[in-house]
This record gives sequence, C-alpha cells and structure tokens, in this order.
Amino acid sequence: STQSTWGQSMWRRYYGDLVNVPWFSVYGNHDYEGADRCACYDDLSKCAQINPGQSGWFMPGYSYFDTRYLNSLKTEIIALDTNNLAVEDTCKYANCGGSICQNNLFKRTEAAVNLLEQRIAQSTAKNLLVFSHYPTDYFRRMPRVLDALKTPKYHVEFFGGHRHNVDQRSTVPISPGNSWLVGGGGGWGCDGTEQGFLLGFVNQDYTITTKAQLVDYRSCCN
Repeated sequence: STQSTWGQSMWRRYYGDLVNVPWFSVYGNHDYEGADRCACYDDLSKCAQINPGQSGWFMPGYSYFDTRYLNSLKTEIIALDTNNLAVEDTCKYANCGGSICQNNLFKRTEAAVNLLEQRIAQSTAKNLLVFSHYPTDYFRRMPRVLDALKTPKYHVEFFGGHRHNVDQRSTVPISPGNSWLVGGGGGWGCDGTEQGFLLGFVNQDYTITTKAQLVDYRSCCN
C-alpha cells in the first residue's frame, strides 16, 4: 500500500542500514494512547505496532520470547508488556472507556509475568536479555517479577525505559543479574543529566558486558 511504502521509506531514511537488523519492541504507555486501538481490543490485528512489516521491526505479540541467538550467542530474548503498571494514566487516553482498557492491560501484564516465569523454568540459554517499557523499580509492587529476575540459573540483563535517563542507580538491583534504565535521549523530556544509549557486548566466552554511551545532556535537554 501507499502507506506501507511511505513507512518503509521514512524508516530507512532515518535509520539507514540499521533497519536490516532486528528491532525487538514492546508497547509502552504512550503507544497505547490515542489512535492505536490496541488497548481497546483483545485482537492483535487492532495493534498498529505488532508486526507492521517494516524491515527489521520485530513485535509478534504483546509479550514474547525469541531464541534466534540461542546457538550462536547462548542468549534468549524476552519481551514483556507490563503496562498495567501505569494503567490509569494510559487508559484515560485510550478512547474506549477505562474498564475495557484496564481489563486488557491487566490480562497482558499477567500473561507477561507468566511468560517470564515459564522461560526461567524452561530456557536452555546461558543469558536472558529481558526488557519492558518499565524499569525494575516499578516492579516493587510485583515481587514475582523481581524474584524471577534474580534467578541464579542464568545471567539476566534487564532493560527498561519510561523515565528519560540512562543509569543503574535509579533501578532496583536484580543481583546476580544486571538492570538498566535506558530511556535517555531527549524527546519528551529529561529526567537526569545522563543522556545517551547503552552498548551491550556478548564476549567470546558468552559473558555479557554493558556500557553507557553518554552525550552532553544539553544537546538533548532544554
């Protein structure tokens, strides 16, 4: 379609060759607001961001896991939709009534927690890369998630956004794993002076190291 062609063109214009690598994604609170009808239906076809077919964009469901790097990097990726953590702010903009949206987000968050626990029990990976829109301090009200992330069976790297900064000091530790806030880069606003992005490396011995790549925050924040 014309819209699809336009989307592909703009996607490639801004990201160049990066569109050819997988972009693993989940919904955040603002994604559920407004014109996207995903919050209002229990139907993936109503979700504009789920597998829109734009190059490397990868989002097959609300929550999911991916094992494409299991053999080469001994790593599994787990994506969690936990938007029930901000349900009131999200659903007041969802255009379908609070109760419908709230019920959908509750079910998706519960499914996400169940998926995480299932993969902790069943994965054969050495490393688990887990991400959600929300950083680990939001899961204080969901101890099941923190308990699962602290598993000694794997090395767990957790990435969350929502707040606009890049740091570890504001997150809840998940030792022996590692947790990051990776929401820094400007945009809507800044919640600190640590703006930039995160670099991650899978080493030859399959250990993982991470490093924040920061810029002068004044280039992102007014």
